[in-house]
Amino acid sequence: MVKFYNSLQFRLTASFILLIILITALTYAYVYNEAKKALKETVREELIAVISLVSTQIKGDSLDKLLSLKPGDEGSPVHKELVTTFVNMREKSRDLANFYVLRKEGGKLFFLIDDAYFESPDDIAAIGEEYKGYEKAILDGFNTPTASSEFYTDQWGTFLSGYAPVKDGGGKTVALVGVDMKVEKVLAKQKFIGSLIYIIMGASIILAGLIILFFSRTIIKDINNLTKVSNNISQGELDIQLPVIKAKNEIYELNEALKSVIAAVEFLKEYAEEKQDMQNKQG
Repeated sequence: MVKFYNSLQFRLTASFILLIILITALTYAYVYNEAKKALKETVREELIAVISLVSTQIKGDSLDKLLSLKPGDEGSPVHKELVTTFVNMREKSRDLANFYVLRKEGGKLFFLIDDAYFESPDDIAAIGEEYKGYEKAILDGFNTPTASSEFYTDQWGTFLSGYAPVKDGGGKTVALVGVDMKVEKVLAKQKFIGSLIYIIMGASIILAGLIILFFSRTIIKDINNLTKVSNNISQGELDIQLPVIKAKNEIYELNEALKSVIAAVEFLKEYAEEKQDMQNKQG
């Protein structure tokens, strides 16, 4: 008896499953990479939309108060009022880390507001503190709403950020407002997408394996039946029932060929018997 690992059924099923796994792995890598790109682009668009809206809300009295802030004003009524305004806007989306406002002087950037004041007053950017570790995309934000193309890291962490100009009544850019989204938020979304794709493809592999196993068992069953018939023929047993093969494939043609073989063997057997009878009568 053929060992299971040498059987055609095992090799056929294993070969197809390995092929499916290989194709699935390549597909997963491609789809996951494209999904990450699409997710990052979606996050960028969300950041641009949010920061564009926020920048339009900083005007009139709020803008005057913002520009009036000086180093050491942390905790003042005006500072707390402005921080509260930004915190309220941030709380509308739990994915956002914090808002901040910067002004540019002589090619350098300085903080006016860091809305993390109430949450971590000892770990905020102070009013007038120079921002040295910024990404290059932030400079474009003084002209038009924009967002990070890739994750960047500064002294407060790793983020994707959105930036937009803050303009006075005359349309002149007087500051920049930024918003951060922590890398953990984006990575969590990427992980969810990756897990979802993994589950779908894993289920597809199992389903494909079951389908292959079913069809291979059907094929092997027909082949085994024909093998049994061939063995019977080789032992001189001609009064046998051939299996019924419904599919019009190679196995069907082999089954039809065996019918011809049986008919030919029966004819030769009858011919040999008649000839033997004639010889016996003549003798």
